[in-house]
Amino acid sequence: MHRLADGLSEIGGALDDPLEAGLAASQFCEAWALPEPFDGRDLEAAVGVPVVRRLEELDDDPSLAMLRAMQVGANPGVAGEAAAAADRMVAAGRVDPAWWPDAAAIRPSRAARLGEDVFGDGDTVLVEYADGAGRPFTVGVFVDRNAGGIATGLLVGGSIEDHRAGLERHADRGEEFGWIAVHELSLEDAGRRALTALRRTAATFEPEVGDDFAALHAFVVRRLADVASDVADDDGPAVADADERRRLVDAFVAARGAGPWTPPGAPDAMRMVAEEAVGFAADHAGGDPLRWSPVVVEAFLLDWLPRRAALPSAVHGSVPAIVEAWVRWIAERRAMPPRAIELLVDAVGRHAPAMLEALGDESYWGPAKTIVMRALDAGVDVSDPDAMRAFVERRPDDRDA
Repeated sequence: MHRLADGLSEIGGALDDPLEAGLAASQFCEAWALPEPFDGRDLEAAVGVPVVRRLEELDDDPSLAMLRAMQVGANPGVAGEAAAAADRMVAAGRVDPAWWPDAAAIRPSRAARLGEDVFGDGDTVLVEYADGAGRPFTVGVFVDRNAGGIATGLLVGGSIEDHRAGLERHADRGEEFGWIAVHELSLEDAGRRALTALRRTAATFEPEVGDDFAALHAFVVRRLADVASDVADDDGPAVADADERRRLVDAFVAARGAGPWTPPGAPDAMRMVAEEAVGFAADHAGGDPLRWSPVVVEAFLLDWLPRRAALPSAVHGSVPAIVEAWVRWIAERRAMPPRAIELLVDAVGRHAPAMLEALGDESYWGPAKTIVMRALDAGVDVSDPDAMRAFVERRPDDRDA
């Protein structure tokens, strides 16, 4: 710990503004931003607190500067310990770094949501702050709806107006880029959204996050504590219940039930595929079965259907046309712009060949799908719980017979 503290003290002596200081402290906390699965160690207590104590023992100006930096940008536990240690050093005669008064005056000023609502794959929640010299900065949390509403990206950047100006500079990139906008939020709402997403990330097994997520995590959480003191535990995004799902499937089949996508000998194909689409979007793409985007289409076709959907082989060839009918119907219900419909249909066509190949490839199948497909091949009524139970309880050799 002494060598680590000595290195941090050296860094502290080179700091000269509040934002730089906070980010340096946040990097120190990177090791425990996302705990390793099944690792019971409390690294904050085992590493963070002893380092704070060592910096206080060093009792020099660079060490005091690093303690103040931790107060600005370390996670709340270390920040509290560092604040108490720094205050004791000042009371004993040490002088705070020149940038500390501006850092101590950091306050939140406004908040916004940066995103688009046509596809709604995710939003960046922005909270803007200003230090004592009036210099603005934002912390941002990207809330990924396709990953269950967890936070998968963090940023620290310029003001909200800087973000708005950046959108305007790139307005010629295409119609879909123009769907992105800045929407004002209250500070309390922004803090709740951001901290809820971060809590979901912490509860996720090996979440896929951006490269700088861990390094920025402590600073972002520390600053969000200024706008939302706590967030209640949640069970993730609200999802459609069974009745709502059934009504949606019934409405789709009624609206699109006559067409070339209904194959001979498989009159229930549309219902089968629609039920899979509703279940996937509701349970694995943010909770709303009506929210479809090219990203959702890709995940549905290339992952969900091959791995989880036990569709009879007679239905496979009709799946692309049914999914296209589904996304067109969803787009009509949501009054999506023509360009959005074009992108959805293009995603279906682009991924359909790989999906059709994977549907018949048993190496893609999950365990549950494998059992159901074996039951279908054996002529078992998979909708009958007793028949399925009897099939599963048979010896493996009997099931394959």
